[in-house]
Amino acid sequence: MEKNINRKRALIENVRPNVDNGVYPVKREIGDVLNVFADVFRDGHQKLVASLKYKHESDKDYKYVPMTCINAGLDLWTADFKVEKLGFYEYAVNAWCDDYGTWVLDTRKKVDAKVEYTSDILEGIALAKKFTKWVKGDALAFLKEKIELAEKAADDEAKWAILSEEALVYILSSNPDPDSLVESITFKLRADRVKARFAAWYECFPRSCAFEEGKHGTFKDVIKRLDHIAGMGFDVLYFTPIHPIGITKRKGPNNSLECSPNDPGCPYSIGSADGGHYDVEPKLGTMKDFEDLVKAAAEHGMEIAMDFAVNCSPDHPYLKDHENWFSKRPDGTIKYAENPPKKYEDIYPLNFECEDFLGIWEEIKQ
Repeated sequence: MEKNINRKRALIENVRPNVDNGVYPVKREIGDVLNVFADVFRDGHQKLVASLKYKHESDKDYKYVPMTCINAGLDLWTADFKVEKLGFYEYAVNAWCDDYGTWVLDTRKKVDAKVEYTSDILEGIALAKKFTKWVKGDALAFLKEKIELAEKAADDEAKWAILSEEALVYILSSNPDPDSLVESITFKLRADRVKARFAAWYECFPRSCAFEEGKHGTFKDVIKRLDHIAGMGFDVLYFTPIHPIGITKRKGPNNSLECSPNDPGCPYSIGSADGGHYDVEPKLGTMKDFEDLVKAAAEHGMEIAMDFAVNCSPDHPYLKDHENWFSKRPDGTIKYAENPPKKYEDIYPLNFECEDFLGIWEEIKQ
């Protein structure tokens, strides 16, 4: 069937909520209802129908919710849907010309005014027949039945009674001419957990959680402190980096450039012979100990948040495997981090403008 572009008479503007006209997703949490508004209008006084279409990224098909005009003067329409799954949703607004609804509205005025409307009845039957080209299934069978009854009815009053039946009007207004369909751009919604809205975070240095002065704390020590931390009302236990700490150029306490053999170093100076970002500092325990901590925190109603710092110590495995990921001075030495007058010689920042910048990004995602 050849499409009639001139049938696209609806305009959809100012769909909201949105962030930068859909460049970024709006955010909601599980259980929220997204109320969508849009300005939907057309030339003339003919009726329109509008719907909100949406789906979760894991769904194959869209769901459709009829939109309601809540302010005819402003052409303001609205509908909503409930956010039920984590991840991303997408949504858009559709609008069509409601030809049959317009015919019923106009003809009812003549019926109520008790003026002649024989020609209008003939137009209504002809219009209903057009819908048989795209209406499907049980709705099509119902439509054909009503057309036949209207054509056989004894007079205009009986024909009008059939053609204006609420069920028939609903079907034809819900299945408008597809040539008249207009759709907005597609917007996205990011669905987070409820804790994304608000949570109380407790920052913790595991190495400071020992119960004996002068002793290096461990993940097991943190587990023993969970009752106390949860009892203060915290939802999230936040760690600075827990990876192996470098030895070369290790700094002492209070920004001192020299450190003793017993100084633990800065947790942001990541990487040693014990590994890099895939590993944990041996003095804190094992990966199994950390997994036990995550499980124990969950049993206390808390989650673990980790500072993802991409800093590297001079001893990080990346220096051996990917030296080209780091910036170098003209003399060939690798540039360390600075915040004048401070010099962080124990930290080498990654250079995201190196030739292998995509390799860095892939490693970070990994």
